[in-house]
Amino acid sequence: MSTEPDPRLERLIHRELRSLPDRAAPESLLPRVMAAIRERQSLPWWARPWTSWPRSAQMVSFLLLLGVLGGLGWGWPTAWEAVGPVETVGVLDRLLSPLGTLWQGIVTAGGEAMAYLNAEGRPLLLMIGSVVLALYLFCIGLGTALVRLVLQSRPQNL
Repeated sequence: MSTEPDPRLERLIHRELRSLPDRAAPESLLPRVMAAIRERQSLPWWARPWTSWPRSAQMVSFLLLLGVLGGLGWGWPTAWEAVGPVETVGVLDRLLSPLGTLWQGIVTAGGEAMAYLNAEGRPLLLMIGSVVLALYLFCIGLGTALVRLVLQSRPQNL
């Protein structure tokens, strides 16, 4: 059995497909397309996808993002030194106190792991955990932006 396509079959299929009449578009297609275009054009610039914003607004928002990330990168170690690990754990305990039972379960389950850490190891563990959380949230945001960008560039079925 040959794996090469049969040229006679290809010509026959091509000829048959060419002989078929063109299908007419539904009567409702043009009004729906025009309504969708008007709806997209009526959105304010800030409600549209970021790639269609004015260049000045894109630059300002990008610089603002860089400023926030830079501020976090610069201010986080400074704030960590100012608060100290003992006070940070106390603040976390106060913030999570409404979740009492859950928090106590987490503390109990992590008790053995924390026993291996000395006083200098705990801040390191908290810093690593917060960096991992920040990277996770960054990946979620980047993934969302990329999915929206891909879906925006694909033609919509109307």
